Amino acid sequence: MEMRKNNISEGDITVGQFFEALSASEYPDYIMELIEKLQDWMKEIFVVGSDAEKTEKRIDPVTALFETDPELDMEDLFSRIQWVEKYADMLPNIKKPEGREDVAVINIGVAELESCMRVAIDYASIFNSEKCRRVWIISDSFNFMDISGYIAHISKLSERGIKFRFLLVSPWGWIEMPIEGNDSGKNQILWKTVKKRAGK
Repeated sequence: MEMRKNNISEGDITVGQFFEALSASEYPDYIMELIEKLQDWMKEIFVVGSDAEKTEKRIDPVTALFETDPELDMEDLFSRIQWVEKYADMLPNIKKPEGREDVAVINIGVAELESCMRVAIDYASIFNSEKCRRVWIISDSFNFMDISGYIAHISKLSERGIKFRFLLVSPWGWIEMPIEGNDSGKNQILWKTVKKRAGK
């Protein structure tokens, strides 16, 4: 019996590569912890509590669909994640970043994605172009139109060795969205949950 030749073209993924992707970890520990902190904050804002202290906040779920407008305490959020500056420049920020290889651009709550994209591009291409190598955009929303105007910029920066990684985060999981010029590849199709660390 004649065996067919393996005709895998460039860009195809094999079964072995797929299972390798399932077990691979392409994210720094601080990114994983940052996602966990953001999810904890989101749950506090959007998930109705069950303990005695939150009794006064409980309302009828149907009423909640129409009447609740959770107050977003962005100062509280940024105070919780300020520790990220030990590992990466964080934007937005009230102080001048130090100029690290990694930058974490936070687009959570009231922030606009288009503005965050502009800040990320400006910082990587102008204000920290000599040192910046990875731009982590961590967002609770993804809108193709907000990103499409920056695809050429991202591709050009990728040619210069500056990679953009877009992480879409919800209270229940997160996923990496592929962006043009981004060759991070393997794990972008996998919906993920952060495993709680021991002692937390």
